[in-house]
Formats: sequence, C-alpha cells, structure tokens
Amino acid sequence: MARENYKAEQLWLNGYFEHVDIFDLGMEAEFQMRQSGVTLPEVLDVLANGDVEWADRHHEGCAFVISGRNCDDEEIKICGGFNSGIEMVSVMRIEKAR
Repeated sequence: MARENYKAEQLWLNGYFEHVDIFDLGMEAEFQMRQSGVTLPEVLDVLANGDVEWADRHHEGCAFVISGRNCDDEEIKICGGFNSGIEMVSVMRIEKAR
C-alpha cells in the first residue's frame, strides 16, 4: 500500500540511496538501535529496500518515513531526511515493532 501512495518518492529515494556518500546517525537513533537490537546492516537494508510510508520532497532533498522487515520478519521503521546537495542521509528515529 505505501509503495503505491509514494511511488515517485520510492523510486527517487531508492535511486539516491544507492549512491549516498554520507550517512549520519543521530544520537537518539543510535540509542534506539541499541535498545531495540537493530543493527546497521538492517537499517541500510530497510533504506534500500523498504516501502516509503511518507515523504515530503523539497528543493534540497526530502524528509521520509520508510518501513521494512528484517530477516526475522520484524518490522523496522526509519524516520529521517536526505540532503541531495551533499548526498547525505540523516536518520533521526528508528522503531522496531515488538
């Protein structure tokens, strides 16, 4: 369902995530990763292969919410932003469904 609602953003973000130069993980997101047991490879996989639930594109990039599943079929939701000028992804929040 999410892929249909944000199809253009899905394609746009997936294309950019393949060529990201800088990955910024906020302190709160890092804390949430430790608390929930989410690994960095899981985060990168969700960014590359997850479904865009919400996105707001603007001239400098976009803000997004992307969700996906890890190999244990647990849902992971990532909130962040992408700055196209410097090709940087910032992850601000990571949630793992229990």
